[in-house]
Amino acid sequence: ITGPPRFSPDGKSVVFPCKTQQGDFSIQLWDAGEGTKQIAISTGKTPVAQTSISPDGQRLAAGTHRGLLIYRLDDRQEDLRLDDNGGVLRTLEWGPNGRTLYSGSAAGFKKWENAVASPVNTNELDLGSSATPDIQKLAFSPDGRWIVVAGLDKVFAYHWPSCKRVHAFDMRGVHK
Repeated sequence: ITGPPRFSPDGKSVVFPCKTQQGDFSIQLWDAGEGTKQIAISTGKTPVAQTSISPDGQRLAAGTHRGLLIYRLDDRQEDLRLDDNGGVLRTLEWGPNGRTLYSGSAAGFKKWENAVASPVNTNELDLGSSATPDIQKLAFSPDGRWIVVAGLDKVFAYHWPSCKRVHAFDMRGVHK
């Protein structure tokens, strides 16, 4: 396994990136209840660090060291390839609308608008001038109105869908 496992939005499947016995890389989708493989999508020599299934269960986003790959799950075909030189993706989430992706890496926090069709608009989101852009994780609130983004020393809260930053929590000096 080359990245964390993720449940599908309906909770019936688990998706994870892995390395095959032949040395290639793939993304596998397994039935969570039966423990059987449903889909394997080859990414060739490109390792995948993060995956995320769209809220409607129709698309799979895969984060690599070069950018994002978007696949249609019905026919397992690559839909889009989005280049990004921000380094290894550490977190990847679909927005509640199922058309916007959010990614976090050492380079910062990025919003990929209209990630289901071309052209895709990208925006670097405001982390503030004193922030370390090394994004570790992002998550949406259950009602879909907020995004929280965790860096190495700060946590940021954004309103969705405007992505206006509303809070920055300084975590320096906070002990585990």
